Amino acid sequence: MKRIIAVLISFCLGLLFIFSGYSKLFPIEPFEYNIVGTTFIGWQWSVFVARIIIGLELFLGVLLLFSYHHKSTILFAFAMVSVFSIHLTYQLIASGNSGDCGCFGNMLSMTPLQGLLKNLGILVLLAIIYRLDFNF
Repeated sequence: MKRIIAVLISFCLGLLFIFSGYSKLFPIEPFEYNIVGTTFIGWQWSVFVARIIIGLELFLGVLLLFSYHHKSTILFAFAMVSVFSIHLTYQLIASGNSGDCGCFGNMLSMTPLQGLLKNLGILVLLAIIYRLDFNF
């Protein structure tokens, strides 16, 4: 039963990661602009950073979709979402809860607080998968 719950959660998270990566991809320029506007990264590097983030989201999404629950997969997803959450917390402190967090590109607009709450939910679900799969 525990394995079934872990697989269902993993499947849903995989779809979420894939949707997140795909939604930033077409068009990619607004995501690059968001990176430049909310971080210290300039235009030269935003092109690379945007594609790396999207690629990692799609890669992790596929791994989670097919329930590849290697410890490193879950821990890397947890680390990546944690970094995004730290960025959103900084954005909330620096600029308030205005604007779009860029979590889902142009397909779905979210404020930084909504994005942070979404990330906290993802972190909880990743922790559940980890607990169900690796703590017998």
